[in-house]
Amino acid sequence: MIRKGLRFFVALMLSTACEGYVVQYNPDGYKNPDDDPGTEEPVTPDENPVTFEATATEKWMDTDMIAMYAFDDGMQNYYCEAIGISSGIGEETASFASVRDAETWKGETANTVTFAGYYPATTVPATVSGSKIETEIPSVQSGDSHAFGLNFGKQEVSVTTLDSDKKVFVDFHPLSSSITLSPVLAAGMSGTQLSISELTVTIPESDIAGKVQLDVQSGEISTASGASSSVTAVLGQPVNVTASTGDGNVSIAIIPVSASCSVNISGKTSDGETVIFKSVNVPENSLSAGAAFNVTAEITDMIQCANSYMIDADKMPEDFKLGLQQAVDGSQAIADLEGTGTGVEKIIASGDWEIVTLWKTWPGTENITEKSGSRSNAVAVLEFPDISNGNNALIGLKGRTDGKIYWSWHFWFTDYNPDAASEAEMNGQVHTYFGDAFASLGKHHGKVMMDRNLGATITGVQGAISQPATNAEAAKYYGLHYQFGRKDPFPGSADGTAGNRVTLYDASGNPIIPASEGSASTTLLMSVNNPSKFYFNAGKNWLGNESLQDLWDSSGDSKSVFDPCPAGWRMPLGAGDGDGDSPGYRNIWAGWGKNSPSSIGSGTTPEYAIWKSAVGSEKGTAGILYYYPDDNTQAWYPAPGIIEQADGTFKNVGGATVVWSATNRLSNTTDARRLNANGSKVEPSSSSKRGGGFNVRCIKL
Repeated sequence: MIRKGLRFFVALMLSTACEGYVVQYNPDGYKNPDDDPGTEEPVTPDENPVTFEATATEKWMDTDMIAMYAFDDGMQNYYCEAIGISSGIGEETASFASVRDAETWKGETANTVTFAGYYPATTVPATVSGSKIETEIPSVQSGDSHAFGLNFGKQEVSVTTLDSDKKVFVDFHPLSSSITLSPVLAAGMSGTQLSISELTVTIPESDIAGKVQLDVQSGEISTASGASSSVTAVLGQPVNVTASTGDGNVSIAIIPVSASCSVNISGKTSDGETVIFKSVNVPENSLSAGAAFNVTAEITDMIQCANSYMIDADKMPEDFKLGLQQAVDGSQAIADLEGTGTGVEKIIASGDWEIVTLWKTWPGTENITEKSGSRSNAVAVLEFPDISNGNNALIGLKGRTDGKIYWSWHFWFTDYNPDAASEAEMNGQVHTYFGDAFASLGKHHGKVMMDRNLGATITGVQGAISQPATNAEAAKYYGLHYQFGRKDPFPGSADGTAGNRVTLYDASGNPIIPASEGSASTTLLMSVNNPSKFYFNAGKNWLGNESLQDLWDSSGDSKSVFDPCPAGWRMPLGAGDGDGDSPGYRNIWAGWGKNSPSSIGSGTTPEYAIWKSAVGSEKGTAGILYYYPDDNTQAWYPAPGIIEQADGTFKNVGGATVVWSATNRLSNTTDARRLNANGSKVEPSSSSKRGGGFNVRCIKL
């Protein structure tokens, strides 16, 4: 029997459905199933309630409770109750006192009563059909020391005995099996110490979590609808891992798997990086009911997960490891927000997937491809074509059989290396700004900003960045466009004019035009399945459900799974509603207006952002020049124009600098905060419709 992990679950409200009623356990008492199911009043226990004396192979804890059912002679359930422990804490035998007496439990016509129950009961209501109780082994568990284990027990007693004794003895035994992992670093990683915050176990082609049915007559367990091949253990206290040993085990309860199998293990560090383990071969019957399989899990690699990656085309990695856990996390986020995920977990576990090129900025048939036979532990090993820096591409995780796109990643080919801020030569700069966001109490204190928009194609920049002299040069600074809350980019101007957008090519080298679609009912799931499609909606958010506002994490406390920035970087914050419309401590562009948020600065005083008009007839060369306060170097914000949220058209190149922040506008469900500037104003914390396609610039995590 598996015990300690119960603490995570049983502290929550327990709900158990029984014959159309809901019985709830809470500190104030129980709900009476004879009452109107809509009432919430606690029930006063009867004077002589039935007591269930339950045994276990390990000691009971004060948070334990059991769900008990009463079946008549024909094995039809007629009463159930969730019952907390009343005595025997710390013992192998404990008492659980019902709130109802024998008259309730024995029914009206039964000669014998079969009591059947399980523990711990989940927060998902159980249902009963005939002699089968449907409950769940959750796909997300606590994993702390021991796993969530499903245990079952039953006892048949005569009605006469129940009348006289009022005590029922039930012996519980485990139906689930468990995998206990002891993470260690493999050889070659001895210099690294990791703090593991969660672990995921996947057994391809197997149901190991989800809904299960307990057959009261046979005492067996079987899977029901909605089963999953993956289980994730989230740790309340992270496990520290070294080359020799870790400081704790992580256990995961699963539906029994009797056949021999290969177990794939992945994990996450406390910093959000993905950890890859060597796959484990489990002998046959090692995961049968009640069995606990223990394994030393060797960490073989660690990769960063993000929705975009910066790759230097002159220093291509031989094997680039793309963590598919980002797709799994995204699916879970969509399920949490919309009720239905992408289903990518099963696609990854089954191996029925491939990496495909959705678009690229170079012609020909050279693509980012997946190395044959490289799949393991939810990782795709990629190889890159022989191309030059200054390119972008979008690749997708596609189902081989169904043809769906389950997730996508942006690859930015550039020699810009902003992580090397301390090096003398890094092909660019990083910046901090004047406002309070970078001060000691600011949300971005000690962080640096990239010197260019995400996806910009300019390379080899040295020293100060100043206004470009030609449209062709200016266009290299433009970067890609994003709709607020979406992770996938859209191309901008190719030549500094609104008439020519960057040409995109498919995997065969054929030019393609990005699709756009007007829709008032777009979902997150639709946007993930169609990453290259721009959704427009006049006067509204691109997303149909406008209550889903905080997709890029406006708190600044973590990086959202939909964040478009590379690993180690995130979307910066803008002034929120609580800060008012004047520059607030969270606004990275605070101080960019001269005397007010909407004024144009002049001169070279550090707090001023200056609108620079176009050079001659080269309209696309306009933009903002910000004077970096420490050494008077400059941050250049070009004016790449926008993709119009009302109809998806591209316009205003050279006339508008619009850059998204991660901050939504709470007072208006269609708007979010952004920097906005043109020839007459600089607005550091204005807002705009979330459907607009604007640029983004990333800040260090």
